[in-house]
Amino acid sequence: MSRKLVEVKTLHGYTIEDFTKIEEKLQKSSKKSLLRAVIMRYQGIHTISIAKIINRSIAFSNNIH
Repeated sequence: MSRKLVEVKTLHGYTIEDFTKIEEKLQKSSKKSLLRAVIMRYQGIHTISIAKIINRSIAFSNNIH
């Protein structure tokens, strides 16, 4: 049985621009990657493509809720 890919339905009042500004201020690359993955998934980029772009495993991307 395959797992459903990640879906970001809402930004909880934030905008993509807000997230981008937050991302720029982050120091840890893992936090930056996580936030970048949320932004890209919200924009409709496929989970597998995101994993390749941010150089992470699909398991990392599937842990984004």
